[in-house]
Amino acid sequence: MAELMFGLGQTKKKKESEAKVRTTKANLKDVNITETIESNVRGVQHNREKSEKATARTTRTNLRDVNITETLEGSIRGSQHNREKTEKASIRTTKDNLKDVNITDTIESDVRKEHNTREKDWKETGKQQKKSNTNFDMARALFNN
Repeated sequence: MAELMFGLGQTKKKKESEAKVRTTKANLKDVNITETIESNVRGVQHNREKSEKATARTTRTNLRDVNITETLEGSIRGSQHNREKTEKASIRTTKDNLKDVNITDTIESDVRKEHNTREKDWKETGKQQKKSNTNFDMARALFNN
């Protein structure tokens, strides 16, 4: 029985809420929503964007006749460019001046030749040592001494 009463109570509450929704819909049927928070925010953003564009336009028109002759960045870049040009020119002249120079012997080449001859002598000594070791007889060496 309690279940039946509970069920009837629930049905009654459901019917009341549905009736309230129906009456609210009927009352709001003819309401015309013109403003929302989102539309207000978008309007403010739009106006801000329009004013920024207008400011940029007026700034461009005001600065049209301004003639910038020299800036810090421009002077730095100019000096860097000039320095680079002089370095390249000095490299070119050095190459032109050294074109006919014939380098025959340098300290490095002398050192390399010395290392090479030392290594050849060492290899030759090793070969001679191997040859003398192959003819070595252990028995004779023990009895000859």
